Amino acid sequence: MNDIDFMIARLQELSDITVVSYKKGHSILAEKSHDNPLKINSRILEVLLEMVEHQTSPVIYRDGETIFYGGLTRGKTVYLWGPVTICELDRVARREYFRQYFPVQDAEPEIPFCYFGQLLAWVSVLAGILLNKQFLPEELIADNHLKERTVQELKVAQTRYALKNVDDVRYHHTYEEERQLLDCVRRGDVTGALSQTMKMDQEMGRLSQKASTHWKDVVVVAVTLCTRAAIEGGVSAGVAYQLSDYYIDHSDRYQKISELIVWRNTAVSDFTKHVELAQNRNGSNYIAQFQDYVRRHYQEKVYLHDIAQALGLSPTYLSRIVSTQLGLTFQDYVVQYRVSQAAELCRAARYSGAQYSK
Repeated sequence: MNDIDFMIARLQELSDITVVSYKKGHSILAEKSHDNPLKINSRILEVLLEMVEHQTSPVIYRDGETIFYGGLTRGKTVYLWGPVTICELDRVARREYFRQYFPVQDAEPEIPFCYFGQLLAWVSVLAGILLNKQFLPEELIADNHLKERTVQELKVAQTRYALKNVDDVRYHHTYEEERQLLDCVRRGDVTGALSQTMKMDQEMGRLSQKASTHWKDVVVVAVTLCTRAAIEGGVSAGVAYQLSDYYIDHSDRYQKISELIVWRNTAVSDFTKHVELAQNRNGSNYIAQFQDYVRRHYQEKVYLHDIAQALGLSPTYLSRIVSTQLGLTFQDYVVQYRVSQAAELCRAARYSGAQYSK
């Protein structure tokens, strides 16, 4: 066994995620592949091989709602991995999954489970072993078209799993209450976010008859809301989901209600501070890019959505930093710039006319 095979074997033992190797014209080579769809399901294999052939970065393929496969190429060998789920399947979902992939097999082997942020980290480690190259979570998300909407769907699925054993789901925060909390996080307003969180506590229905279980579920709900708001506020998706996994995973350490409330508040504060730092760090640079875009396109129709898309931001976030740093709304700034350019043209025309008359 060479060094790479040894490290991959250790990685499989630590994660339970199967990695198999494949060479064109040969069958899959792997000791553990007898109960793996990669071994017996030609559809999955063909999809992955085609994707790996056309993509230089690691492939992450989402099959269904929460099942993932992937792969990458090293030399003439293709390394494929999976399946892994980011949301543990209940008995009905497992039966349906294995009916699809193992129609003639009675046994239902376990599918490894991990959070989405952990999966991205695992893929990055595998790529480091095989390609000696680092891939950041943001790169893996972008290269595999796992944009914010898809990633948030995955996070919602995980939250749904975390709440699946709730006895009495009466989580009835109004849209307005949630919007106020999300706005505080998006602005980087730590004090406001904590104040709104505690206000929501007073009006929230019980998620479980057992108090400690209720507050653990509250932590999950708060972290999920803050994750979405932090991304919209300028925090990278990779960082936001790493924070999310950290706070959800570590909530199991606490049993006392007071400890869980403190942990939830720490999470809300941490997400909001990350937004504040991101806005302070990126705001000036984004404003410079915004002003440059307006300068180049002011003679055309200029839309907030188009500029935000060009800068890789949400329209809401761009509108907020323009208003905060320039003291003008987006539309007012564009109008003001057009007026200033028109005035400059008039001055230039008058000067040219005066020079010509001489």
